[in-house]
Amino acid sequence: MLEQRRQQAIETGKGTRGGAASLDLVLLGFLAIEPLHGYEISRRVNRCFGSIARLSWGSLYPALSRLQRRSFVASKPLSTRGFDASQLSGSLAAEFALVSAVADRMASARNRKVYQITEAGRERLAELVAQTEVDDSRSFWFAISFSDQAEPAVRVELLRQRKQVLGAQLHDLRQADGGGAAFNLAMAGLTTRLQAEIEWCDKAIAESLDSKGRG
Repeated sequence: MLEQRRQQAIETGKGTRGGAASLDLVLLGFLAIEPLHGYEISRRVNRCFGSIARLSWGSLYPALSRLQRRSFVASKPLSTRGFDASQLSGSLAAEFALVSAVADRMASARNRKVYQITEAGRERLAELVAQTEVDDSRSFWFAISFSDQAEPAVRVELLRQRKQVLGAQLHDLRQADGGGAAFNLAMAGLTTRLQAEIEWCDKAIAESLDSKGRG
């Protein structure tokens, strides 16, 4: 059940004006780094953000198709090496197996595409980063990960907004009135988590401002 909820997280999460926008942000973000085929996109998303969201195959390819229709992403067939005469051994059976393997590889490649971001896609990515609703943790981490695709001031603003949201949450948490050892233990854990992220925000803001000053 938990895994199923995580798989639905990117598609249905709020933030950046809806789950579709969150999904667009993370896909465009990875494609802004380099062209990738679908399997590699999925692997990178789940490896980097698997602790907060999972990307399912059922949402990946429809999203890529939607981005293509809007000219934010372009695709081309996955290139593959053709027949190499230097691999011929003189054995008829071996040569038949080689030709068959090459044919299978090329047929498989025709069904695979490499996706790359367009200039319009880069502009859209910058918009999505700037429009992120930082009260949603998933959307915030997606946006901050690719905030170098937006104006330099955007990252600092996202961090400041996030710190403000976390500060309000910490204030409310300290007013919590429950009871019992388990409840107090949970509140202590949540307090520690919020404090740690607030400290991280302070550090990230300072580093971003320092980097901006050097630039």
